[in-house]
Amino acid sequence: EIMDRAFEAVYAMSLDREKGFASILQEFYGLPAHAAGDTARAALRNLDEEGRARLPRWFLDFDVRHLLKASIVPVLVTHGDHNPLVPISAARFLATHLGNKDFRQLSDAGHFLMNTKSEKWVEEVSRFVRRRSTFRVG
Repeated sequence: EIMDRAFEAVYAMSLDREKGFASILQEFYGLPAHAAGDTARAALRNLDEEGRARLPRWFLDFDVRHLLKASIVPVLVTHGDHNPLVPISAARFLATHLGNKDFRQLSDAGHFLMNTKSEKWVEEVSRFVRRRSTFRVG
């Protein structure tokens, strides 16, 4: 079902870039319809047709795996267990290959956790910052 929805969204982009991109933002990122439309319009406004076609692929093809071992900053990897865009294996890969990381899987959550599970996500981020901070107040 998730793959069917993803295919439909990509197909919609081939028919109408703006509406298709907005549907991706709505369906997979949890944006309300008006925000998804505004975001899609703004993102695509200054792109030529090739850029409009490549924009979603960039998010799918961006690969930084070769850089992970060099990372020294603390990283919080959060992932929703119902993420339709990025498989849990990708988050676990990060959690395995980053040296200075914490991993939190959120239940009943999709891709854009800041929107779909904002309270739980903020709680996890706050916990991470408190635990990793070298600066103590009081």
